[in-house]
Amino acid sequence: MTNTPTGKRREAPVEPFKRALATCARAVAGDKDLIVGFGPGKPSLDPHHLHLPEPSRAPSKREIAILRGWADSLALEAACHDEKLHRKLVPAHGSAREVFEAVEHARVEAVGALRMPGMAQNLKAKLEDTYAHGRFANVTDREAAPLAEALALMVRERLTGERTPAVARGLVETWRGFVEGRADSVLSKLEGVIDDQSAFAGIVRDLLEALDLADARSRGSESEEEDAESETQSEGGPEQSEPQESAEDGGDEPDAQDSEKQDVGELEQAAEATRSDRFDSDEELPEEPANPESWRPNVSVLDDPEWYGYKVYTKGHDEEIAAEDLASP
Repeated sequence: MTNTPTGKRREAPVEPFKRALATCARAVAGDKDLIVGFGPGKPSLDPHHLHLPEPSRAPSKREIAILRGWADSLALEAACHDEKLHRKLVPAHGSAREVFEAVEHARVEAVGALRMPGMAQNLKAKLEDTYAHGRFANVTDREAAPLAEALALMVRERLTGERTPAVARGLVETWRGFVEGRADSVLSKLEGVIDDQSAFAGIVRDLLEALDLADARSRGSESEEEDAESETQSEGGPEQSEPQESAEDGGDEPDAQDSEKQDVGELEQAAEATRSDRFDSDEELPEEPANPESWRPNVSVLDDPEWYGYKVYTKGHDEEIAAEDLASP
């Protein structure tokens, strides 16, 4: 007996979820032409192209929440972050640049978390997965605690009111006393300018100065460097090297400053520490049981949306009209 083609091939059960994820990402980004792709590699955002990892055929609730968190995070970046303005405001290099970029990312995610409770849960799942390796849960050594990530988490707490997840709490507590002791008043100003990237960047600059992370060399923006280069070329003179720090003449520093110097030294070392990967494609999610009884391998998100994590957060804006009011029998 020969099988005859039945026509349209049945799609994989996860495809409706991927389409829903892509549609939500375009809506959040405010870009109907945004291309959302799935495949190997880390989540990333290029102009008009958002890349997400390929989900499992039957993803767990945890995997779904993490993917939704990454989609929301990158879509928020497309909507709330002006890259051209960022290049003008960001410090030129070094630990100041790392801190500035980490804190700006925290601002972008906080905007979405404050506006949409469902998105806040997605972003929390992504954050917990980022630090799931557990290295920062109980860390107490500043050299093992990257300052840029610690500051980003502190700013997230200030902006959203949400406490840092337990998997990264040690990282924050290692630096909290030092940072708040020097810059608590500066941190308190960030909440009032969360929707203004330029004003927010100005306060972050003050934060860098309060922590002795900003100097004349780290304040150069892209536009300032271009202006300096064009001015040098117009004068026909050779390019000038960066100013060298000169030692002050006179005796040794007072002993009272030794402790502060040690703190600043630790600050620089920690700020330059390798930042943990936001999403390590080589690390597999915890294995699920081979044949869990509650799983339905061919379940579709359309058949059981609540199983995929979709739910109604509010019906306050719904309008219900009875069918008999719209059409005759």
